[in-house]
Amino acid sequence: AIEHYRGSEFAVPESGEGGLWEQYNAWLERATALSSVASTLPDKQRYLQHVAKYAEGKARSKVGNAVRRGVPAHDYDDKLDG
Repeated sequence: AIEHYRGSEFAVPESGEGGLWEQYNAWLERATALSSVASTLPDKQRYLQHVAKYAEGKARSKVGNAVRRGVPAHDYDDKLDG
């Protein structure tokens, strides 16, 4: 989602760091191929639509408000900060 909304400079590298990224990508591929994991993953396009409001800074939730204010959500008080 980050790469989708912020560009290719936020993509997970395919290689580098002495093989670190190759290992990570191989692990991710194996993990997401497991039926126990794959069955819990959301549809990519539906997920991107869901998080669009956060990526665009338009979310109206405690977390969204806290992010815009620059504080952790648990420090955000709806009554004081809303």
